[in-house]
Amino acid sequence: KDQRIGDLFQGYRGHDEFAIEDSDLVRSFPVYGKDDPNARPSQGQRKIRYELVKGEASWQLRIKDLEYID
Repeated sequence: KDQRIGDLFQGYRGHDEFAIEDSDLVRSFPVYGKDDPNARPSQGQRKIRYELVKGEASWQLRIKDLEYID
């Protein structure tokens, strides 16, 4: 599972956008190639959908779905 999380953020440089869709928190951000300048991401976007789940001591965000957008 840890490897999957690391892969989610490969090419990540910020510029996140957040929205609430249905009852989920949705985070999207551009994905950069190794040599991309900051203003020109070339690898599309990632969209991560989180759900709020009750943990043992508090509420937690858990990844529900992942989408790659070209």
